[in-house]
Amino acid sequence: MRVSELMLRDVTLITPEDTVQNAARAIADIDSRFILVGVDEHVVGILTIRDILIRLVAAGLDPTATPVSQVMSSSLFTCTEEEVADSVVERMAEHRIEQMPVLDAGGRLVGMITRRAAETFDASSTAQ
Repeated sequence: MRVSELMLRDVTLITPEDTVQNAARAIADIDSRFILVGVDEHVVGILTIRDILIRLVAAGLDPTATPVSQVMSSSLFTCTEEEVADSVVERMAEHRIEQMPVLDAGGRLVGMITRRAAETFDASSTAQ
């Protein structure tokens, strides 16, 4: 099965200039553990709850004054909507990540795939 058939299409994107406090509110609003960071549908990073705890709270930074760009993870693993989900799941496991942005041929964000969603599909398809 292709990634396009399993991905979430409604993905929230915040800008690198947003404050961490605004980003945390957005994470809470979408009931997630992360949010993607980008400009004009081009992803430049990801901000996770762990990033906020370790790079902001533990460092004693002010969430109302600290831009997301200062604490986000900028090394991203991405996939395309045309890739086979099984190979994407293997890459996610190899890199120990739980979610991966999905890009179109032009490098624009079109969705997000989670390892759980892909593994759940894989488990149900092999059980038949």
